[in-house]
Amino acid sequence: MRIYDAKWHTHEHIDEFYYVIDGRGTMTLDGTEIELHKAVIVYVPRGTRHKAVGQNNLIELLLYMPLGVMHDIQKLEQSQAVVSPICLVGFVGAR
Repeated sequence: MRIYDAKWHTHEHIDEFYYVIDGRGTMTLDGTEIELHKAVIVYVPRGTRHKAVGQNNLIELLLYMPLGVMHDIQKLEQSQAVVSPICLVGFVGAR
């Protein structure tokens, strides 16, 4: 997924893992900022307010647990198209 300027949001029922494939940026989790660069992994527990901002073509692989979660995004800010999905991966049998 390419990320440019995601808006604040939460997930009520899922945990998320971000694996940085390429590029640079920042991830903010409930006020704590994390520098993103190639090979960084960020764990976002369910219910955590978070957003990512990409610089230099930030590309991440997102892993959701459990599967079937696209309806679980709780927007905290209005946004326009801010991410470009390349692929979504989930853990089989993680329900």
